[in-house]
Amino acid sequence: AGNYIRNARHSTIISAEAVKVAMRADKVLLDFFEQDIQQMMRMEVKWMDRSKMSYNELVKDIMAEETRYLSEISVVTKVFRKFFSDALEAINRPQKFEDSNEKILENIFGNLLSVEEFTAQLLGSLEDTMEMFADTNDAGTDKSPLVGMCFEDVAVEMEFGVYEIYAENYTESQTQLADLLRKPEFNAYLKQHGSSLCSNFQEAVHYVLPKMLIEP
Repeated sequence: AGNYIRNARHSTIISAEAVKVAMRADKVLLDFFEQDIQQMMRMEVKWMDRSKMSYNELVKDIMAEETRYLSEISVVTKVFRKFFSDALEAINRPQKFEDSNEKILENIFGNLLSVEEFTAQLLGSLEDTMEMFADTNDAGTDKSPLVGMCFEDVAVEMEFGVYEIYAENYTESQTQLADLLRKPEFNAYLKQHGSSLCSNFQEAVHYVLPKMLIEP
């Protein structure tokens, strides 16, 4: 994982496959994730030309993309954000920094928890629709799953706005993250406790996390 992370410093884009390579290279970090996230990171998604897909194949491809997307967000929230929360709790008590712990977390990770929740709800809606479609097919009908209604429902409720909010915070996120990474107290905590997650977690925070925050 160390070689990969060091090479990632020179890359402007970090792909899902690259994340899987990095995580697989360090079993300790893989074991840290919940079982369902581990399965997502191991999942191979074969890219197909969507113009050649049938409607049903396209629906399955959309669901695979949403699953991959959710797994990547979960890496940030369940690993990095959790570590930052614990670190701030330890080094910013009593409050030494200008902002509170919650404000710092909000500035760095924005409304990522809301994005994660929304994505999980959308994926759940797609899965429910596919299950109903499978039941209908078992009954002998020949119909396609009407997944468009899942997107129409969230569009009507303006729930896609979580992405707009996240995007508006991106510049502040990068600024606040860079500021925190310059603080000796945080780096000392990162060096001392980061190795409990994986041997190269310190490098992951400095060079992988900023690129993963672009994904949402």
